[in-house]
Amino acid sequence: MAPKTKHSEQNDVPPQGINEQDWKKTPDSVRVFVFFLLGKRREKPENRLPLLVVLSLNLVIVLILTYWINKNFALPCVTPHIANSFCIAVILLIGAHLFGRIVNRLIPSNHNRIIIKFAGLELSIRDLVEISNEIQIWKLSSAFLGGSFFFLLIIGWFLNFTPYSPFHKGGNLLAIPSFTVQRLNSPSPEQIPPGGTLLIDANEKVFIKLALLGEAQVSCTWFTTSNSGSVGEDCSILLNIPSFIKRDVLTVFMQPVCGSRQESASLNVIVQP
Repeated sequence: MAPKTKHSEQNDVPPQGINEQDWKKTPDSVRVFVFFLLGKRREKPENRLPLLVVLSLNLVIVLILTYWINKNFALPCVTPHIANSFCIAVILLIGAHLFGRIVNRLIPSNHNRIIIKFAGLELSIRDLVEISNEIQIWKLSSAFLGGSFFFLLIIGWFLNFTPYSPFHKGGNLLAIPSFTVQRLNSPSPEQIPPGGTLLIDANEKVFIKLALLGEAQVSCTWFTTSNSGSVGEDCSILLNIPSFIKRDVLTVFMQPVCGSRQESASLNVIVQP
């Protein structure tokens, strides 16, 4: 039989209104759940490691998470990307600490029935909880930790998903020097400035691409005056004007991925017989 611990001794005393004999027959896991529902708290654990060591372990975890998030999930509209990754890493760690504290209250200290095998090791659920307890900063109350978690969620949303963030790239478009026109029967592309004129033969197809300065990430939608709907939703299109159209205007509307301001540029198209 496993020796009794402080946690199990606390659970031996039944709550008010419950028969002592019935309470002795109640499994320890059920006792913990009853105490949890009644609001009776276990004695708060204490760190066996020095506080400086615990803080250092948490910092190492944050740095590892920051590196992994920055490598795999960096947001395109936040710069530097490391700011977004660090913010998410801190929020994830605090959320994990909160979850660990809830599990610590629900799982009895002598609960060793559920075994997890990992990397050749066999650990019970309670062993994992004890490992989690060692990196908890127990000097911080759960209420403070929960408040910090929701506060950082709001701050993280502001810093990463709003245009008012100091880390937001902004959505300013750079000048469009020209449209690049590639005819299917010509190896050399042509450069036509916005507002210029493109001459094409009847039923001729041409490939048109926006020539943007810099590395601006832009979404594009193309329209022609002869067509009520869009004729393309990329920053390059294959233009095919019907032969009965003699004059047309090709317009592209551009919007930065990281902004809301929309700009446009047009190209006059004349179909030669």
